[in-house]
This record gives sequence, C-alpha cells and structure tokens, in this order.
Amino acid sequence: MALFGIDAGHVRTAVSRLSSDGWLSSTKRGRASYYRLSHVGEDEFLQATQRIYSSIPVRHGALRVALIGPAVTDAAALRTRLKAAGFAPVSPAIHVGLGSPPSELRAAGLFVLTPEEKDQRDLAGAAWRLDEIAQGYRDFIAQFSPLAVLLDRQALKDDEALVARTLLIHAFRRVVLRDPALPADLLPQDWSGEAARALAGRIYAAVVAPSERFLDAHGQNEEGPLPPPDARFHKRFSS
Repeated sequence: MALFGIDAGHVRTAVSRLSSDGWLSSTKRGRASYYRLSHVGEDEFLQATQRIYSSIPVRHGALRVALIGPAVTDAAALRTRLKAAGFAPVSPAIHVGLGSPPSELRAAGLFVLTPEEKDQRDLAGAAWRLDEIAQGYRDFIAQFSPLAVLLDRQALKDDEALVARTLLIHAFRRVVLRDPALPADLLPQDWSGEAARALAGRIYAAVVAPSERFLDAHGQNEEGPLPPPDARFHKRFSS
C-alpha cells in the first residue's frame, strides 16, 4: 500500500477490522498471512461488481406511494420489508417505489396510492435523494476528466496505472452503488450518470493492462503467483 501513501500500521488495522467484521478470511503460510474475501464478502463483492462494471438495468413500473397506517404494530419491521421490496423513504411513514408492494405488506396495514404524474419526479427525488447522486456524478466527471485527457496523450507507468485504476473505481462506486436505476422521466433534467459511466470506462480501458502487469509482477497468494482473471473480468465496462 506504499503506492497510495498508506503505512503498514494503518493497513494492519484496516485488515484486522475487516476480518473481525467477517469480510475477510485469512490463511497462514509460515510467517506470512494471506487474506481473501470471506463468503459474505464475496457475495457483496459480486453484487457490487455487477453494478459498477455493467450498465445498470433500468427499473420499470408505475410509481407508488406506500403509507404506513396508524394501526401498524411494528412499523420498523414494515419499513425494513419495504426497503427490501425496493421502496425508499420520504419520511418514516411514507415510502416511494416502482410498482405495488407485496400483497402481504398491504395486509399488514399499508396503504398504497398512485401520485399524480406532475408530482412523481419530485417524490422520486426526495425518496432517493437524486440531487445528491446527480451532484456525485458531476463531481466524479470534474475530478477524472483531466486524467482522461492526460491518458489520451501519454500512458502511465504500471504502478501509476494501478493507483489510477484503484482511485477511479473507488470514486465511481461511491456514486453508482447509490443509483436507484430509475426511468429517465423520474430523473433530474441534468442527470449525468451515463456520462460518468462512459468516462469511467474510457479511463479504465487505458489503465487496466498496465495495472494488471504490475499485479502479475508483484502479487501472490498462498499458492504462488496470482491466477489469471476469469471471463467476467474481460467484460468490464463492455455493456
């Protein structure tokens, strides 16, 4: 992690916390410890990878407003189930989603309304905080556009490419994992999600080969050199 200006002490602390939280598992070989994602970590990683590197499928369905009625005995549990069904809160008692919630939630004391078309964009914006996500995309574009221009003129060294790739994906994932993938008519007028994805893909294509060379030359696991990437790796940002 010296490439990123992070000292060994901070790395050990971070790895220890991730292991304690169940995200990493470890294997010892002599005095060396090797860490990998745990089963829980792998599941989360695969879901996030799909969202980061592939175009997000747009969700469909009519916008619905779910109201938690006063007779509900366990509102917290109902809110959790609404979240699992893809609904987002405008307030503790009001949630917004695409399509109707499951019938068992309605039977538990949920009222479902269809908002007027003129109000739907504002409701979606409030529920999913779309203005914040839109600003995140704009910030990403402003931060990484100069790097794209630089890469059009010159290639980075292998270690520089690894740093650039890591920082790129770290910044992009912070925005894209919050993107609810709504239809265009519910998004703010200045939505720049696709422009941000195109920029991320353009930079990634320029740095992935040299960064992989660095990992091949310096990385290893408990069995020796790192194995080659699988087929999914080569499809990143291709769709």
